[in-house]
Amino acid sequence: MNIIKLYRRYRDKWWSLPLILPILLLPLARWANTVAVLNGNEVYLYYLPLALVLSLMLFFGWAALPGIVVGLLLSITRGMALEDSIGVIFHFLIPTVLCWGGYRVFVPRRQQISHGNVRLMPQRLFWQMLLPSLIFLILSQLAEYLGIHPRATGLIGVNPLSLRSLITFQALMAGCLTGVPLCYFLIRIIRNPLYIRGFVSQIRLQIDPKIKPLEFILWAVVL
Repeated sequence: MNIIKLYRRYRDKWWSLPLILPILLLPLARWANTVAVLNGNEVYLYYLPLALVLSLMLFFGWAALPGIVVGLLLSITRGMALEDSIGVIFHFLIPTVLCWGGYRVFVPRRQQISHGNVRLMPQRLFWQMLLPSLIFLILSQLAEYLGIHPRATGLIGVNPLSLRSLITFQALMAGCLTGVPLCYFLIRIIRNPLYIRGFVSQIRLQIDPKIKPLEFILWAVVL
């Protein structure tokens, strides 16, 4: 019982879950990326690390920064030179902090409500999908133009209207569109496992009582 109380008391401290989760989840997010080959070069079709970093910032605020930096050093920038590692870290932090701050300013209340809330959908699409993807891509192209972009990130392409740049932008937006709600939900469950009980209850309330188990099975087979 005392362990549970201590956990609830300290779980949001910067040295607790905000420090541990990025180290554990960033390698998984990197593994979930989808890559294709275009004209002999790799290009991302789905990019999840940015969505995870943004979700951590949305959930824990400033307390997430140390863990994000350590997680990036141990996963994304592993094996890079020091100056390249610093550049990649700021590459992630600049869009994350700007979009997190903008979202807090324009959505001052109920910021951490479930992503199923329709009223906040326009703000979330802008601050959690479009803008972070755009800033991330612009920084990537600027660094590539100046010759300081590490090739290990794979997000390259100077011409903003090139096919590779457009595909990368799509990969970033798709990653943020689906990844931010998914990562946010996962962080919420890890932080409080009992949240899954309330989530299941919400799902049950949305199910029409006339639907039979056989219909669920048929829909699952069709999908």
